[in-house]
Amino acid sequence: MFNAVESVLAAAGELPIGIKFIIEGEEELGSRHLPAFIETHRQLLKADAAFFPFYRQDVTGKPIVYLGCKGVIFFELVASGGVRGGPTRGAAHGARAVWFHNPAWWLVHALSTFLSNDQTRVLVEGFYDDISPPLAEDEELLARLEATFDPHAQLAEFAVERFKYGLEGLPLMRKYLYEPTLNLDGLEAGHAGAGNKSMIPSIARAKFDCRLVLGMRPERVISALRDHLQNRGLGQLELIVHDAYPAARTSVRAAIVQALINCYRAFGREPEVWPTITSSMPLYLFTERLGLDTVSGGLGHGGGAHAANEYAVVEGMRAFEKSLATLFYGFGNEINTEEEMRS
Repeated sequence: MFNAVESVLAAAGELPIGIKFIIEGEEELGSRHLPAFIETHRQLLKADAAFFPFYRQDVTGKPIVYLGCKGVIFFELVASGGVRGGPTRGAAHGARAVWFHNPAWWLVHALSTFLSNDQTRVLVEGFYDDISPPLAEDEELLARLEATFDPHAQLAEFAVERFKYGLEGLPLMRKYLYEPTLNLDGLEAGHAGAGNKSMIPSIARAKFDCRLVLGMRPERVISALRDHLQNRGLGQLELIVHDAYPAARTSVRAAIVQALINCYRAFGREPEVWPTITSSMPLYLFTERLGLDTVSGGLGHGGGAHAANEYAVVEGMRAFEKSLATLFYGFGNEINTEEEMRS
């Protein structure tokens, strides 16, 4: 991004648009200080749009445009022995299960109430109540996606034999894009290593991520989860929320989106436009808090994000810088055209 700005300044003497940078180094920690920063600097951050530079070409070279992302709740559920008669520290011998309570069983019973046996339906009351239907413009986008996207490539990539829904084509894609999730990330309790070790643990915990679609508010989902546990006599379980924010979305007709699409076309690439990406990032801070159309993009390919082998292709880096310089001018033209139409 900085190289692209520097190149335009060197060649033209000035930028065709004004640019404000927000740079934060806490993504791996959940961007925990970003909401307060945005709230404190609302006036400073006034703009026509927000842009998240990112390598958006897939391994085949096709550029992808995502118009939004799902929201998320990261939380854990903790069962402690002392509350119901189990050990309050360390562990007790398994033989004493005849009269001591085991928090691991307590947690397992709670988990069994969250999801249907086929894992296609969340059983928490009110979980689906606030979901917004797909936007009208989504139907055209979905029709195009159905013709170009192969969901079975996902099976091959992740070594999965079949989808949990008995669906194909557009119905399967609708589930992927517009269905919220309640996913169990991990369990921790007692002894799971080699050999025998008879014990009653003093604590058991499960970690979850919940992906939210448009219309769902994190606070309402969290409240529904607490009510669900309370109504089943499980209210003494501790529900700890680590991160929570809603979904975000920008219209395909927004000036910054059209400028990005035209940028790809200027390089002879026809992009694939998705209504949303199923992963999460706090884009709501820009779309909801600041009221800005927001999109992520740029030529180039990279992968392995957050992993030890994260990479970017060198030639893609060069293409990335060129595409951003093109985007600066394209977005400037889009904004000028909008202003002329308003006047």
